Amino acid sequence: MRLRIVDQGQAVPIDTHAVPYGIAAAMKADDEPVLTLCNASSPYISVGANQDLAREVDEDYCRGRGLPVLRREVGGGAVLIDRDQLYFHYIFPRRMAPERAERLFPRFIEPVLGTYAALGLAADHRPPNDIQINGRKLGATAAAEIGAAVVLAGSFLQDFDRETMAMSLRVPDPSFRDLLRRSLADHMTTMREQLDELPSRARLKALFLARVAGMIGVHPADDEPTHAEAAAIADAAARHADPAWTHRIGRKLVTGGFKIAEGVHLTEGEQRTPGGRVRARLLEKDGRIEGLELSGDVTCFPAGGLERLARRLVGLEISPGSSLASEVEGAIGALALDLPGVSPSDLAQAILKARTQP
Repeated sequence: MRLRIVDQGQAVPIDTHAVPYGIAAAMKADDEPVLTLCNASSPYISVGANQDLAREVDEDYCRGRGLPVLRREVGGGAVLIDRDQLYFHYIFPRRMAPERAERLFPRFIEPVLGTYAALGLAADHRPPNDIQINGRKLGATAAAEIGAAVVLAGSFLQDFDRETMAMSLRVPDPSFRDLLRRSLADHMTTMREQLDELPSRARLKALFLARVAGMIGVHPADDEPTHAEAAAIADAAARHADPAWTHRIGRKLVTGGFKIAEGVHLTEGEQRTPGGRVRARLLEKDGRIEGLELSGDVTCFPAGGLERLARRLVGLEISPGSSLASEVEGAIGALALDLPGVSPSDLAQAILKARTQP
């Protein structure tokens, strides 16, 4: 089977999102798969599909540095994207992708690991979606369903500006930011740090495509977007440039921690899970969920699943002795959600932690 390769070269930030997500939106069930490649022509901050931007990113700092902040359509956490990363998106018709995300990540991460191996790097997959070497993070992947397509995104991390990343994230105080800097230095690495000589972009691309061909069983061939895809790319660019899309999570409820009235509280809770952090923003009235937002650097299939889950949980009783976890499990099943690395109990705990806040 042919794998269409759409290599954008050096792409302006908005196009690093618009091209792959536009192609995904235009994809039909019987279309050929696509792999997009690009390097960002200038740096920007990319936030995950399910993140609350206002909680994760220091927008004042980014504005002052001229760093655009864009929301992507796959999950994961906020990250700095720049020209030192070869950014890729696998875009496959749903029929060609594994049914469950825990099988999706290993299949499409394998060619990335194979590429690193060809360069002499013994990288491995840390489930659900990280890539590491000697216990230090070398990259991550994220995925989503978009229309008839399944998209998995990732990058080859040739170098990384840790200082800009540390300054771009919202933190409670300067001492926490110092800890963040040290953590980035201790727990992540780059190809520049691991190799005596960085491969050229052309060599890295060739190695990657050879492993994609051999490990996934496709024939890569250079191509350009079709007319239908070009129209969908233009639509995606307009949507991703719209502040309403960028800030789509976090506006329904204000930042928590308040008594609104007798028996009515607005609070927030967080639960760390193997799949990432889950945040619950809870409006509680007389021991029941009056309003709820769920966000985090997690992956959820299909798109918008966390919002639908939150709406479905409105009205439920919440207390440490309630059946909240089983109610969450039932709602996830009814909505056919796939949340790799996140259990119903994790989500219930995030909500209950919000309830226990003052």
